[in-house]
Amino acid sequence: MALLVVLGLGLIAYCAVVSIYRLYFHPLSHIPGPKLAAITHGYEFYHNIIRGGMFIWEVKRLHQVYGPIIRINPREVHILDPDYYEEIYASSARKREKDPVLVAQFDLPGSGFGSVDAESHRERRAPVDKFFSKRAIENTEGLIWKNIDKFFFYLVEAYKSHSVVSLDAGFAALTSDTIYEYVYSFNPCSLDKEGFNAGVRDGINGLFRSAHLLYFFPILQTILNATPIGWLEKLNPPAFALASQKRDLYDRAVAALKSADVSSGKRGDNLINSLAATTMPQHMRSPERLMNEGFALIIGGTETTARTLAVGAWHIYSSSDMREKLRAELKTVMPFPESRPRWNELERLPYLVSLSSS
Repeated sequence: MALLVVLGLGLIAYCAVVSIYRLYFHPLSHIPGPKLAAITHGYEFYHNIIRGGMFIWEVKRLHQVYGPIIRINPREVHILDPDYYEEIYASSARKREKDPVLVAQFDLPGSGFGSVDAESHRERRAPVDKFFSKRAIENTEGLIWKNIDKFFFYLVEAYKSHSVVSLDAGFAALTSDTIYEYVYSFNPCSLDKEGFNAGVRDGINGLFRSAHLLYFFPILQTILNATPIGWLEKLNPPAFALASQKRDLYDRAVAALKSADVSSGKRGDNLINSLAATTMPQHMRSPERLMNEGFALIIGGTETTARTLAVGAWHIYSSSDMREKLRAELKTVMPFPESRPRWNELERLPYLVSLSSS
């Protein structure tokens, strides 16, 4: 009993000392903001976890109360002032580091996305960038149109049978099949599966939802990684889908490295094989790094494009004026349904470009 009392008093004393330090002696102590936010991450936790992602709106309210520069938690400042743009964001002359806590919540060590310092990011991104140049994308138009045609076929079939189609699942399947084939020369054929293999969408959405919790409790990621995959299937299907996907990508990374060792010196025929080539630095040729780099590309190539397409489709459907303007402009390069305009033709359409960038 006495031990518990001592531990309790020690905990209270520790919290008091930390609170006093953060309020009065911390390097950010002069930045305005609510005192509770300066003392504990609990303020951010409440608005982001308990209230469900509402912290961005709370930050907006805090700016109205405290001004353009505010302290939003014990270790972060938020700035709402365009004059600070050049000061905050990195450039070739001004290197910045990512927040390691923020990066760790996605569990992608060794990838370009998971880089903290500028030099690591530059080294990891350099061999990937050439695959996303304008010329490289132009050479991929055939693959993109092939998957679009398949998606369109299923939309027509749904129309004929008066079936309901989940566009967000469909767009996720479309983008997933495309980026998979581009990176791995392998098509998972999510478009051909029932419900467009909605588990792809659900797994990615689950990853981003859980990222908020992992930010506050990084130990949960360690627990998830240590949980047998059979348990995940029963306890958390979205986590199981992601774990299965990463296991498959790990196996593909191992195969790519073995193939590269056999054909030493030859350039890979796809992105992941190029990253596995023996010409790459040895410290960048581990299965774990290739798995995480590939996973980051799959997630980024699936979710961002699919979400843009889904939101854009909703706005176009909701506005007859927008829909008719877009249809009229597209007819200038797509006079027939089977027309296949090139990217350089589409990017010269001002209304389409304004919609896709808004």
